[in-house]
Amino acid sequence: MPARPDILLLMTDQQRWDSLGYAGNRFVRTPNLDRLAAGALRFRHAATPFPLCSPARAGLWTGLHAHRHGVADNIYREPDALAGRGRTTVFPALRAAGYRTGYVGKWHLGEARPDGFDHWSGYNSAASHWIDGAGARVWRPDRETDEAAGLLRDWSSGPPFLLVVSYYPPHPPYDAPDAELARYRGTGNPHPAYYAAVDALDSRIGRLLDMLAARRQARPAAVLFCSDHGETFRSERGSKRSTEEGAIRVPLLLDAPSVVPGDVDAPVTLLDVAPTLAGLAGLPSAGDGDDLLRIAAGIAGRRSVVIENVAAEPVATRTGNLRQEVGVIRRPERVVWTGGAKLVLREASPPILRDLAADPEERFNAWSSPSSQPRVRALLQDLEEHSARTADRDGAGLAAGLRAILERGTGPAPAGPATPQVRP
Repeated sequence: MPARPDILLLMTDQQRWDSLGYAGNRFVRTPNLDRLAAGALRFRHAATPFPLCSPARAGLWTGLHAHRHGVADNIYREPDALAGRGRTTVFPALRAAGYRTGYVGKWHLGEARPDGFDHWSGYNSAASHWIDGAGARVWRPDRETDEAAGLLRDWSSGPPFLLVVSYYPPHPPYDAPDAELARYRGTGNPHPAYYAAVDALDSRIGRLLDMLAARRQARPAAVLFCSDHGETFRSERGSKRSTEEGAIRVPLLLDAPSVVPGDVDAPVTLLDVAPTLAGLAGLPSAGDGDDLLRIAAGIAGRRSVVIENVAAEPVATRTGNLRQEVGVIRRPERVVWTGGAKLVLREASPPILRDLAADPEERFNAWSSPSSQPRVRALLQDLEEHSARTADRDGAGLAAGLRAILERGTGPAPAGPATPQVRP
């Protein structure tokens, strides 16, 4: 039996899939992640399972969709969101199988230390990117990189490990060290601090990758890199909580023993990460995802993935010329996404079909085009099968509404019960 590899999982928060050199970006400087990509599986069509921090991270560590793990909004003032909902992560299973487990950085699934970790240095969220140091302010990723480097040294022998380093940037408030930010000043880039943070993270990640590479002859290792969701830069509609490509697409790389580097075009999501970690450790897995190595090898066939979201529709009253928002209606959304096209269904709204190859800016709704109907029906069938397999009631309801429209040839948009929620 081959030796089980050490596993280093590096992740960022709210990083766009196209913010890296290997993905085609020509103004960032990401030589370390580009080097990792050159020797890794590059999942070109990777998506978040939910375009929001806590639900995406719950899916990342459980392999379950939000309607199954129960986290559908960001978590604050809860000790352990998953344990409180009767769910467990992949970490206890790896620890029970002999892996040392460590977590450094943003967690955003509760304020308390969760089960399954030998080393825990996580925090929930809403923390500053800068912390107090010896006589100066320190960029938080520098402190986290130092801590992770110490663990890599301490764990250089003995049982295999799974170490997660979860950086908070480039999440707002956009900020970065002066050394990287200076390169973007005066260039006309509309988001200089965001991309400066991407550059700065790359150099810190490079330090950890170099440490791991220096001992690969003695110990096999696997490296995963991802982000929890993307960034749209659309402040008026929110930079996430959106079904736009900027929010749902994420970078995803996997380098592991015996991996043949190359592009993988099959659609994948972060739900595939937990089964991959289990597979690398020689463990079985359950959930809604599949092992990325099986997907890359074509063993696990896949035509599309389903992304969940909850859209907040404002409810307002008007008195004369004054409009006052009094609450929101939360509308479930489902996206059936192939990487080249997507079908977006929202409760009480018209269907949306995007041909992403022909319309990457997502300006046109191809739903009503007669030539698009075969694609709509194929994506609808995928949603119906997915909803039945995962017991997704909202997905099944949206699919049934669209099926009724297609059978009639016309009619209202998919609809269902909605509960107004008044903001405090």
